[in-house]
Amino acid sequence: MAKNKKALAIVMLIFLTTCLTNGCGFTNTPPEQEPPPASEGTALEYKVITDTERLPVEVKSLAGTVKSCGYFVFTPQQYATAGDTYLLISAGTKPTGGYTIALGSCAVTDDILEIVVEEKEPAADEGVVQVITVPHLILKINSNFQDYNIKNNKNESYTAIPAAEMPEIVEKKGTYVGQIDNNFIEMEIGNQAQAFMFEPELDSFIETFKAGDEILFSCYENNYGQQIITNFKIE
Repeated sequence: MAKNKKALAIVMLIFLTTCLTNGCGFTNTPPEQEPPPASEGTALEYKVITDTERLPVEVKSLAGTVKSCGYFVFTPQQYATAGDTYLLISAGTKPTGGYTIALGSCAVTDDILEIVVEEKEPAADEGVVQVITVPHLILKINSNFQDYNIKNNKNESYTAIPAAEMPEIVEKKGTYVGQIDNNFIEMEIGNQAQAFMFEPELDSFIETFKAGDEILFSCYENNYGQQIITNFKIE
């Protein structure tokens, strides 16, 4: 019996020594590595533009023509945005002031930009301006996403505003005649004098013009039949 106990003690000693040295094959084995998380697609970088004076002239000017409820994407491929992409979200026409729209959340899933906006109405006893308004929100984003899923806090979806509803920007060439006032200049096109409205951001260009300069410029016609210049250069 003593011999058996001694033999058993030797076996146990060998077993414990092996465990301490080699880990018994399990105590020091690293856990199975989890697979890396799936890619969420394009990383999102954005900025809410609260000062419209910081917008490119074309975006600022055309955004003011939108009356529909929906969203529109100004891409650098189609508009003079200095390489940036701008997303306009419009709540549509409202009968008075006091209506607002603000960004609630913004995220990217599988290259789809998902946005929730918070729409608010004026209180019944709130004094508001009695004019038609169009609450809207403009975001500067880092790229043009594959698709956009935009809803408000009532879970109502915004649809894309068709490009056909946006004024068409055309390129024209004319001879500079002179400045009419702080808002208009006169150009001669095909021996016919025409008035063109311009944004204040273009003042620095106009100051360099001289009568007789040949001007290449871009413009569109607004809802009142006025031609609005969005960009030009001296040839």
